[in-house]
Amino acid sequence: IITRNVEISLLIEGKQFNPGELITINGMAVKENGNSLNGFVEISIDSIQINAVEQVSDGKFNLSFVLPENAASGVTIVSAKAYEKNSNGEITNFGVASESFRVKQIAKSIDIALSSSAITPGNEFVYNILIYDQINQEMPRDVVLRISKPDGSLYRESVIQSSQSQNLTLETNSPYGTWKIESISSNLTSERSIFVEEFELLNFSLENKTLVIKNIGNIPFSCPFIMFSLITFNF
Repeated sequence: IITRNVEISLLIEGKQFNPGELITINGMAVKENGNSLNGFVEISIDSIQINAVEQVSDGKFNLSFVLPENAASGVTIVSAKAYEKNSNGEITNFGVASESFRVKQIAKSIDIALSSSAITPGNEFVYNILIYDQINQEMPRDVVLRISKPDGSLYRESVIQSSQSQNLTLETNSPYGTWKIESISSNLTSERSIFVEEFELLNFSLENKTLVIKNIGNIPFSCPFIMFSLITFNF
């Protein structure tokens, strides 16, 4: 008896997968008259360029494959077409079905984007932590940020969101030299250096008729006529 209606059921062992993970698909194909299909099944997953032909025996078939490392995150559709052929090689009974699974988004790399490799104390500095997934797309994620001074002491530690620009203005007396910016997210780390330049700056103020001159830069003031860090003049 020939029937062109074949009922296919697909069972994917799992609903969410990481790139590089093994996926197994089991299936059954039953003809409209209740008899098991003996033939072939074509399974295609266009988004990851998988096309396979497997044999269907007594209505059963299966396929296993490794999800590519660069599979894009999101819902992935599995399409199946099962059929029988007659002695002339013509397709007689057939049916189609589809199922889906989800590919997880996995952080693969982390980077630190800097507005400049050098900064003058008191000026604004912009940085951005960038995390990329398996297809090199940015993804938002919590990141531990550490900024260290030239002597290795910790200047700041905070938790920020990746892909969001952060502004920083160092105090005018911040030590000059090479500072370190480090970002950490799960097992990913990145480190960049920024050079804080030497900066001379005096602050003048009048307190109780006394002129107070204070060095608020990050190096000793080098004016040949004024050599001090703190001097007062009485009026």
